[in-house]
Amino acid sequence: MELRNSRPRLWVNGRQQPFEDAVGNLPLREGLNNVLLELPDGGRGMLFVQRQAPSVKSMEDAARGMVMPDLHETSWIWVGNTTAAYVRKSFNLQRVPTEARIVVTADNGYRLFVNGVKVEEEIGPWAKWQHPESINITNLLRAGENVIAAWVQDLGAERGFALAMKARQSDGTEFELVTDGSWKGYELEQEGWEQVGFDGSRWQGVKVLGRMGMAPWGSVPVENVGMVTEPRRRLAIDLPSPYLECFNEVSDIVYDIKPQATKRVGWYRFTAPPGLRQLSLNTRAGARVWVDGVPAEVQDGTAYVPRAPSGVSTVAIRLEMEPGAYGGAAFVLPIGLVIEGGTIQAEEWTKFGLPTYSGIGVYSQKVEFTAEELNRQIVLDLGQVLVAAEVLVDGRSVGIRLARPFKFDLTKFVTEGENTVEVRVANTIAPHYTVTNQVHNLGPTASGLIGPVILELF
Repeated sequence: MELRNSRPRLWVNGRQQPFEDAVGNLPLREGLNNVLLELPDGGRGMLFVQRQAPSVKSMEDAARGMVMPDLHETSWIWVGNTTAAYVRKSFNLQRVPTEARIVVTADNGYRLFVNGVKVEEEIGPWAKWQHPESINITNLLRAGENVIAAWVQDLGAERGFALAMKARQSDGTEFELVTDGSWKGYELEQEGWEQVGFDGSRWQGVKVLGRMGMAPWGSVPVENVGMVTEPRRRLAIDLPSPYLECFNEVSDIVYDIKPQATKRVGWYRFTAPPGLRQLSLNTRAGARVWVDGVPAEVQDGTAYVPRAPSGVSTVAIRLEMEPGAYGGAAFVLPIGLVIEGGTIQAEEWTKFGLPTYSGIGVYSQKVEFTAEELNRQIVLDLGQVLVAAEVLVDGRSVGIRLARPFKFDLTKFVTEGENTVEVRVANTIAPHYTVTNQVHNLGPTASGLIGPVILELF
């Protein structure tokens, strides 16, 4: 199991586990297990379970004899007076070590390479100089020349980079390396700068800002050093390409807050738009559905409405929820609706079961004109529209309006007898984000054909 967070605490079946930021075999037993994760100060954490067991039997075993670099011995370094720079350190090993580890941090971002391979990246909102990363680099080192290189970033008032490495040979001898004045730096990127064999003759010695523990950082990074026993699971930001990488692992852990409950029944009720024909429930729970009090047939996760209501309808859903999947968690995705059209008036869409819909609404009406009326000017005034509108007559576009006045001259488009007048109203993306309250600068949240709609003959 892999656990990531800053200084969390973890209990398994009532026994506290000793490590933060750790990978190891947790003492799980057959059947029900109680795992408690405590996250400080509103922090976030992630638990991963992987099919292949790590090399140690428990986290306690991982602590015994683990190679752990000493961040106390490092110095904070930088290059020039820039907001981004490149630093590197070459070193030689007589043979490949049996274990090697790096502890690294930066204020306030870095991209770290070992022999040309990117092993870690912390930039933007992910960069936390207070919480150094501990990384196993054993499989990246080689006999002979090696290089540790980093691109470092400064986005604030302070800047600094600190790293410690320790490698252990099979005979017990150890090799240590820390950031100090022997590192080289450059303000501009050069091709191959992170590779072994790069000609760094133009690179200058880095500026040593001071030893670990100096102001303004103090001893915080040292206090927050965590331990890991295996290479970490890669984040999306670490992947070499933008394509999704899938992990073949065991099924999700079930976190059940009431494992002894015998009845797990949940009721849900909401208003649906006119013309509701079917609902994609997107849940693994057993479901029963009613629309305006009439049962709907449920097959393979889809509810079929026997008779689509012409107006707004009330949907009620009863779920026999699975363990650990209560409330909104009972649904894997939001419920999907299929509507075939119904009766709607000129008002805001929120009154017709569409409070968060972002897209296009289509209004259609049959209108008859006499030969005498065709000799007059025919104008359709939509009144207030939120936010834009297009009018079509028998499939021909009359025009598009993005602002008032929403008036359309139909004179050249209508014919004697019956005509189909269609109004297409488009809103903004803002209603879609009202659920998360992230609608700043996205436009108005009110939507629809407000009216009054008037057909005028002059």
